[in-house]
Amino acid sequence: MMLIKLFPAEIFFCVIILIKLVLNTRLIRNSKTNFPLLYKETFIQILILLLLVLILLLNSDINGVVFNLFYCNLETQQFKVFFLITTFILIPFIKQSLMIQKINFIEYDILFLFSVLSGLLIISSSDLLVVYIIIEMQALCFYVLASFRKNSAFSTEAGIKYFIFGSIFSCFFLLSLSILYGITGTLNFYDLNLLSLFYYPKEFDSLLNVSVFFFTILFFFKLAAVPFHFWAPDVYEGSPLASTIIFSILTKPILINLFIKWIFIIGHLYLLINNWLALTGLFSIIIGSFLALKQKRFKKLIIYSSIAQVGFILLSLSLNNYDGMVYTYFFLFAYIMTSILIWGNISYLSGFDAHYNFFFKKSSNSVFISDLINMFEYNSTFSIIFIIIFFSVGGIPPLVGFLAKIFILLELVYAQLNSLAVFVILVSSISIFYYIRIIKIIFFESSLNKWSNIKTNQIFFNLEYLNISFYFIILLQTFLLILFFLPENLIYLSHFFVLTSTFF
Repeated sequence: MMLIKLFPAEIFFCVIILIKLVLNTRLIRNSKTNFPLLYKETFIQILILLLLVLILLLNSDINGVVFNLFYCNLETQQFKVFFLITTFILIPFIKQSLMIQKINFIEYDILFLFSVLSGLLIISSSDLLVVYIIIEMQALCFYVLASFRKNSAFSTEAGIKYFIFGSIFSCFFLLSLSILYGITGTLNFYDLNLLSLFYYPKEFDSLLNVSVFFFTILFFFKLAAVPFHFWAPDVYEGSPLASTIIFSILTKPILINLFIKWIFIIGHLYLLINNWLALTGLFSIIIGSFLALKQKRFKKLIIYSSIAQVGFILLSLSLNNYDGMVYTYFFLFAYIMTSILIWGNISYLSGFDAHYNFFFKKSSNSVFISDLINMFEYNSTFSIIFIIIFFSVGGIPPLVGFLAKIFILLELVYAQLNSLAVFVILVSSISIFYYIRIIKIIFFESSLNKWSNIKTNQIFFNLEYLNISFYFIILLQTFLLILFFLPENLIYLSHFFVLTSTFF
């Protein structure tokens, strides 16, 4: 009974996914069902399902523990709401991306929904073994989503690479859990927290360090942080655009929330790896920024840029103080908004390919930076949107991305890490170069390309193509500006998540 009271949304979500699978299987057996009808049907189903889950989540009991495996409090409820809202905003862009690449399989929607369900369960998990099982469940969905384009060798290669590397690092995670259980006799968050506060076997310090080390390796791998970033560019580039959007956005909040809780549980051991976190964060910024300089494909440029952004999160976590955790969440919120805008713009612009046949190269479905040459002449609206997005990611005021970075840099200064802060600023200026290069291409480069045959009033302003994704882009764009001047609510929310993450 307690399970139903605390987790009605997750139970309902799981049951409806299974029902949806059965009903849609019968739907596609109808010979009259074609691609647009099937896709419109499944798209509406997902939107309604997420809304119902959100309503159930907001009306569920807040505090309680089930079988010592799952817990529910105000923090988990609010973070699930944030996660579901993020997912809801992504749905139109995922739909647009699937239509671009003609991925017409109901299995994609089912696997996507199971990965969302896995994220909700990870937020409420209170046992590391349960966390391992759910992460593996989500990873299996991701392996298939990465290789979903059966007729693409790049997609198949991406899925195989993701599976191999993911399996290896899952073994490291399982090894860390076995060592931790052998020493403490438990993997429960609450029990481990008590052991860290009152008693733990000092003679096993070295083994506990190894356990924390391997857990941190998995965290770095999932976030694509240096030196475990090598899989991300090929996997994200080869995967379908919809899968890349899912991998790069939906996994980040879940992993960071989980790692912050882990920090609070094993606080005495965290002091031993904070220097490693700082070093990894610094090298993520360096390598991500320098490798992004030579990229010609838009997708890979964004991937290496995201590696550099992850470096700021690791630097904030390495401070091992309350404010560092707060600004980690603040940076996470800004990162999610800008990432949705970047990938959303790619999917939205690419959506005109089927009608105008101008954006993608004929030989592949990769978007090249050179495809944006002189875009301002034909679409001033989206050109200005690109300016705001990239200036926010680069940390230029007056945008919320500037606040997210300056807060972390100020914390480095307060921690008397002045040289590190200055070095990070110098390296981050490199990223400004390749963002400005894109803006230069959009506004100032002129070339006789495929844009030249398209009339200005023919593209982007036809009401037929101003769908819901366009309005989401405008809404998030507005938030980037408003939150710079009114960041109090976002800071308050960050404080709330940090304060409630300390209690289980």
